[in-house]
Amino acid sequence: METVKLTHKFTDLQDEFKIRVEATGSEPAVAVKLREQLKEREETITRLRAKIRELTNDQQQLERVINVLSLEQQHGRTDKSTVVGIRQPRDGR
Repeated sequence: METVKLTHKFTDLQDEFKIRVEATGSEPAVAVKLREQLKEREETITRLRAKIRELTNDQQQLERVINVLSLEQQHGRTDKSTVVGIRQPRDGR
């Protein structure tokens, strides 16, 4: 909100900047550098947002897996008929 107030309050500075740009035929080097930095940061933000979406999807998938495994574990504990022994007989067979 403050930026909007400043840009509307100091229109004379905007006009002076536009006149200087027209007089020199190009933007000042500082303005060009700031635009490049802005572009780089916007690209970084876009990349990080995509990474956040990816990690959020991974988290949701892992939560579903944990829920399924928890349910299977609970079911296995209550239903003893599905438990199978893995020990071999002691006589070597």
